[in-house]
Amino acid sequence: MKKLLFSFLALSLFFVGGSVSASTAHNVTGYAWSDTIGWISFNNTNHTGKVSYGVNIEEDGNLTGYAWSSNIGWIHFDPSGPFPSGSYSAKVDLSTKELSGWARACSVFTSGCSGSLSANTGGWDGWISFSGSSPDYGVFVDDNGKFQNYAWGGGTVIGWISFSGSSPDYKVETTFPFIPTPVISNPSVPATADSSYCNQSRMPHSITWKNSADSIDPNYTYEYEIKFGSALTLTGEKSSIENITWNYTDLDPACSNKCCDNYSQINWGTNYTISIRGRNIDKSVSPQRYSSWSTPVTVPFTTKDHCYPYVDGIHNTPDKPEVDEIALFEPINAGVYGGVIGYNWTFPSANPSVSLLENPTTTFTEAGSKNIVFSVSDGTYSCSVTKAVSVQLPLPDWQETTPFGEVRMFFGSIVNGLFNKLAGF
Repeated sequence: MKKLLFSFLALSLFFVGGSVSASTAHNVTGYAWSDTIGWISFNNTNHTGKVSYGVNIEEDGNLTGYAWSSNIGWIHFDPSGPFPSGSYSAKVDLSTKELSGWARACSVFTSGCSGSLSANTGGWDGWISFSGSSPDYGVFVDDNGKFQNYAWGGGTVIGWISFSGSSPDYKVETTFPFIPTPVISNPSVPATADSSYCNQSRMPHSITWKNSADSIDPNYTYEYEIKFGSALTLTGEKSSIENITWNYTDLDPACSNKCCDNYSQINWGTNYTISIRGRNIDKSVSPQRYSSWSTPVTVPFTTKDHCYPYVDGIHNTPDKPEVDEIALFEPINAGVYGGVIGYNWTFPSANPSVSLLENPTTTFTEAGSKNIVFSVSDGTYSCSVTKAVSVQLPLPDWQETTPFGEVRMFFGSIVNGLFNKLAGF
């Protein structure tokens, strides 16, 4: 093994002098550790040295550049294929921050970091895998920009590569600007007034939650996912703000009837556990970039027993009743969806002033604008409607006479008076 490593090191030193270069813009730094080959440096800024090198996460998530091992030399993070499996070199999923794909030790080649394999590798092909399923392993970047977990370099030379540890303290980290994943808190379903349920084809509720302040950016679009247990999943987009409110009016009407099962899948009289999660989207780039989904939070929600009653309005005859005139009142399209229907009328300044009939009559005792209130009930829930009715004063009685009749009476009285005087009366 010592002879093999010496051969690798000799090739690596030759390669260093030939073509490796890097920019200070590389955004990955730190050390990883292998129990067989020791420290792996991801950037020359980790130590003093004349050779500039480093590993970089590109805007599309691909990893490029070189890391350095004092035992096996350069490790290339964007080697050419064909690959042992899959079709790409090392990359990080910009949403999940999970790494996959392949890097390769350059020491396995006769020169440089591509071309013919050296005959002195002992059968080792130099490939390093960043994720796998047998056994299950994979490297990821946490929310603090630190690489976590293990990569696999094959059992012959490298073995497991650890990207962080505490004894001694070491880590690999990046300054790549991942889109921050929101942290959701304070989920709630605010209480809804009973009157809001009247004449609705949906359950008129809202859901609120709070996003972590450090995940907010006006350049992001916020995507949410709301699950009512396994019954229904709702998705949509809003602005990236701290306090989010989802309202039933955010969706198109579920049905044209006055009562339907909410969103066609949520049932009345049912307990649900609402699950909420969200993520940020940067739509200013192509392809769009996504953060990871937040950890879901839950809140309980119980729907009302059934649909509420409904009423569209009030009709009265006559339209403008007079004081002491009999007025007829009728509800417009009123009904219930369960229980026994009941009616209640309130008539201000009237006799009677209340009624439990469907189509009552009353007489008003004084003029003015009167707010008539009608309620329809099913024994559990009730809905009401109000109409302002203008009550008029009655017109005074009068008798029509002609002006000419009055003149004839006037002159007739004068003539009769003269005649009586001449006659000696």
